Amino acid sequence: RRIGAHARTLPAGRWIMNGDWDHTLWGGALPTRAWIDSVTPDHPVWINRLDGHMSLANSAALRAAGLTREVADVAGGEIVRDAAGELTGVLKDNAMSLVDRVVPAPAMEQSLAALDAAMRHVAARGVTSVHHMGTWDDLAVFRAARAADRLRTRIYAAVPLASWARLRDTIAAQQGTRGDDWLHIGGLKGFVDGSLGSHTAAMLEPFTDKASSLRHPTRWRRGCVVPMPRGCTSSCMPSAIGPSGRSSTCTSRWLPRTDRATGDSASNTRSTSPPPTCPALPHSA
Repeated sequence: RRIGAHARTLPAGRWIMNGDWDHTLWGGALPTRAWIDSVTPDHPVWINRLDGHMSLANSAALRAAGLTREVADVAGGEIVRDAAGELTGVLKDNAMSLVDRVVPAPAMEQSLAALDAAMRHVAARGVTSVHHMGTWDDLAVFRAARAADRLRTRIYAAVPLASWARLRDTIAAQQGTRGDDWLHIGGLKGFVDGSLGSHTAAMLEPFTDKASSLRHPTRWRRGCVVPMPRGCTSSCMPSAIGPSGRSSTCTSRWLPRTDRATGDSASNTRSTSPPPTCPALPHSA
């Protein structure tokens, strides 16, 4: 109902994003595109679960991404299908990139307005500084806000681990500086598996409340392991961090299967980051 009401306020073709839904609040059933297709025929919808590890696409968004039942599975992610093999609209972890890549970037002023709202929200709760695990697009918004003297929250901005070389080059182009008291860069964020709430955390035993997939009766019941980005090895990461040792490499994972399945690659990444670093950080959502 809320999505349909919002769609009526937007011009046709405008994407509906964000959402932060939580299926555990309505009994645990994952949403499907059938729930929202009838109220969003003219708007692609791509709304994420609150943990950021899965999102729901309506049929318009799947069409925009060129996704049909023939789409191949993605390493480190899950494409949820119904009993007939059709896409339900839910994509998890690495599979989310199949839709992410076609989502148009918002206008800068729209992003700045969203940042203003977020800063007001955290300020009202007494928060004055945050660590933001985001993208280069997010960093561009923070930089624009800093240049316009609009930042009211101090931000330490991390970028994706796969972009370590770009971070290295950016810091070098800034003569080794990483920002100021309001906006600081230098962090890298990677994922080793998913989350509990999305049933993609890599577990030793199957999730007891997860229905089997038709095409993968056992594969997805224990979550998934996300491959470390190509090039993130002990031979390259020191050049990304630089000699000062002031950058952090954070990998988000659940225990214990990630320790066994990806222990070597994860430990290689962590061991090459000079102190201080963030270790692998289990989290809940």
